[in-house]
Amino acid sequence: VLSAFAAGARLIVTPRFRVEDLVERTAAGEVTMVVAVPQLYTKMLEHIETAGIDMSGARLRVAASGGASLDPALKARVLDVMGVTVSNGYGATEFVPVTRVPIGMEAASNVVGLPCTGVELRIVDDNGQDVPPGQSGEIWARGPFCMQGYYRNPEETAKVLTEDGWLATGDLGEILDN
Repeated sequence: VLSAFAAGARLIVTPRFRVEDLVERTAAGEVTMVVAVPQLYTKMLEHIETAGIDMSGARLRVAASGGASLDPALKARVLDVMGVTVSNGYGATEFVPVTRVPIGMEAASNVVGLPCTGVELRIVDDNGQDVPPGQSGEIWARGPFCMQGYYRNPEETAKVLTEDGWLATGDLGEILDN
């Protein structure tokens, strides 16, 4: 919501979400940006197909995804049917956003992009030591979007937040060697 306000965008808020409404508004050219989990794009495509909706009037410019793995076939279908490339990203409940593929940049479905502004990123081994590019390890991140701790749970907070502010996400990743 705050992103829409900061960008001066029109935000459509409905009393109850229905994928049919989103698809109809998108097809009519009212929606220009969708940020959703991959499963929502799947539901949108299913509705477009079963209802036979013509998407030629759509003005969708940005389709962003996160929250789950982005299947390459789904990414290709969204481009084919909705005419927009899905941009992938990465975050966690404790820290959103961490990374994002820049809008308009083509990247493989398993690429989650570059660190967002102000975010530092490390890939570490089991001892918390940085691993070289191309090697898998745990994703650690620090920056302005990180939680301060779990509510009334300092023991769990200490397990994931270092004293210098790094969040150990528990997720695996690697930095591509380019």
